[in-house]
Amino acid sequence: MTVTVDLPDDVLRRLKAEAERRGITLDELLVEVAEGFPAEAKLSGQAKGLRKITGIAPGISGLYSRDEDWPE
Repeated sequence: MTVTVDLPDDVLRRLKAEAERRGITLDELLVEVAEGFPAEAKLSGQAKGLRKITGIAPGISGLYSRDEDWPE
């Protein structure tokens, strides 16, 4: 399936850098991110890692993009 997503330039740069660091494609990294989407309100370790890399991470109702949006 093809999905088009508009990302801020800085987020795209961080995702590309992380994919390169891991030796995988950007598509493969995004699949990993999607597969790690947490089913609970509490963020998983993988989601916290995504937040550290990109400043965003999957949340229960979408993507949190600002620190004040993150659950305690």
